[in-house]
Amino acid sequence: MKIVIINSKFDLKSNTGAEKFSKDLLENLEKKGHEVYLFSSFSENPDNGKFKNIYVAKNKLIRKLLLDYYNPFSKNSIERELKKINPDIVHFNNFYGISTYAIKKVSEKYPT
Repeated sequence: MKIVIINSKFDLKSNTGAEKFSKDLLENLEKKGHEVYLFSSFSENPDNGKFKNIYVAKNKLIRKLLLDYYNPFSKNSIERELKKINPDIVHFNNFYGISTYAIKKVSEKYPT
């Protein structure tokens, strides 16, 4: 099964919170034989095909006032990467700065 995990911010060196959960989920699903990808705004560029960089709003004030609800930039970034992979399921873990609009649009095409 092809699975995409989406977590708004990811530091490859972090071992806490939503980042640790996403990393552990990815590793455990891979151990079970699934093809797993992690979409995020990475703190540093990963050179691993399973990590895909997506647009996430970084300005906290603008993000909270607008982009947490409607962010066409993140929606387009996510949709572009999802088209390449065509996953069986998409898991949203932490979506600050990605927008609920992006989740709505993704869930119209893929099980979430």
